[in-house]
Amino acid sequence: MIVLTAFEAVPGAGTEAGLAWNWARAYVAAGHDVTVLASRPADADTPGETWREAGIRVEYLGESVHARIPQSPVDFILRSRDFRRWTTACANWLTVNADAITSVHHVSWGSVRLRPPLTRVREQIPTIWGPLGGGQLPRFSGLLRRSFVHEFFRTLTFPLGWWMRRVDFSVGRKPSLSLATNTATEKFVRSLGIDVVRPMLADGIDSNFIVESSDRVPEGPLRLVWLGRMVASKRPDIALGVVAELISRGVPAILTMIGDGPEREYLLAKARELGILSSVHFVGRIPWNQTFDFYDSSHFLLFTSMRDSSCPAVLEAAARGVPTLCLRHQGVASQVPESVAFGPRRFGSSSELQEKLADLAVAFTTDSDAYKAAVNSAISFAYTQTWAKKVALVLNSMDSVTEG
Repeated sequence: MIVLTAFEAVPGAGTEAGLAWNWARAYVAAGHDVTVLASRPADADTPGETWREAGIRVEYLGESVHARIPQSPVDFILRSRDFRRWTTACANWLTVNADAITSVHHVSWGSVRLRPPLTRVREQIPTIWGPLGGGQLPRFSGLLRRSFVHEFFRTLTFPLGWWMRRVDFSVGRKPSLSLATNTATEKFVRSLGIDVVRPMLADGIDSNFIVESSDRVPEGPLRLVWLGRMVASKRPDIALGVVAELISRGVPAILTMIGDGPEREYLLAKARELGILSSVHFVGRIPWNQTFDFYDSSHFLLFTSMRDSSCPAVLEAAARGVPTLCLRHQGVASQVPESVAFGPRRFGSSSELQEKLADLAVAFTTDSDAYKAAVNSAISFAYTQTWAKKVALVLNSMDSVTEG
């Protein structure tokens, strides 16, 4: 029995909430019995039947909580408290059921600065930690002033998180294998005394979502899509700036923004201020599987995050043959080819980044062969990131570690 520990686990969801679901289905497809340990959902309507239909056993542990990603310092403290309580409940469950377990894989809330519920697992049971992010410092130069407090608080947690993980692994066992989404996090993991670390994006894709080819060309109005939580660290305002820059050059452009969050009203006001409100469509939050329709109708994804350690939207867009315009840093820089995600690695100001991304978009409109090559590279990259291949890599790595 493979046990997946996932503080947040929602069948069919995208990004963080869907990681346990996707990993579990891939392990089942590879012929393994899977049990998921998740936080007890505050929503009584959470569909446990969906897990059972997929052949996955789910055990809800701890108190009922809303297992959402923290968005403020206070929220971070409260969610971290809930996470610590849940990891204790997981550790107890793993101890009691140790005789039936073949391996333990922690997949959700995979931050290197948070304790995984693995340190009390018996030495003979292989353990996997990650894919992990959270080892990368924020880019203060690229943040809006109002988000400084949140990012400054987060930065203060780095030395404390490092020291606490060192203590955890000195008194308990280290993971057999760790997976890191970016080079900064990999260095952080190795500094904890963990030797077996492999690079891997946090997200994967089902092969049935990958298109075989695309005849899309950047003709007519350039259609751009931005997707994510509308929070300052993801810099959705830069996407608006790119569209404004394109329109100012006489290049027709339409931006679709998918998601919601505290920045939405600001973005509406910003679009109105820039005079591009009629060129921006605010879709709001939609079910994850519906996002592929928007990828299919777009020429480019705009990925503007200043902090994300991984890049699920970049992978999803690639699966539909959609190249990305982005700031190449963290996960998107270390794990995504430059033939798939285009953009600078550094920038001096928001306006400079907006101009560079607009330059790239315009360049593709005058070189259809380059665009077709980017489309084909995106699709090829998506095939390397399927859930089946990620599970195979983990199982092969674990065989090597065990034999070693």
